[in-house]
Amino acid sequence: LVPAGPERDAFALKMGLLLLGLNREISEASDENSAPWMLYAAADHLNSVTYSIRLLQSEEKGHDLLQLTKLNLQVGLMAAGKTAYATASKYLLLALRDLE
Repeated sequence: LVPAGPERDAFALKMGLLLLGLNREISEASDENSAPWMLYAAADHLNSVTYSIRLLQSEEKGHDLLQLTKLNLQVGLMAAGKTAYATASKYLLLALRDLE
């Protein structure tokens, strides 16, 4: 287990970005759709990172918070399509929060 604090935030950020990258590679390498579970897991990891850490890391590595907003929107719409409305509302509200 990773202790709470900056180390956990850094780990969650790294895992979220890694899952997004793997998901992209799977999508590009095959005709199949990407693995939806990877998108949900990536969104959960990236959403668990405190806002200031995400902002700092996104500026340093060229990632944009808009990427997370789009991910939350995508995952929220996927959940709504599966009639998982509580889960969908969670991700959609996070997408709205990041637009502020």
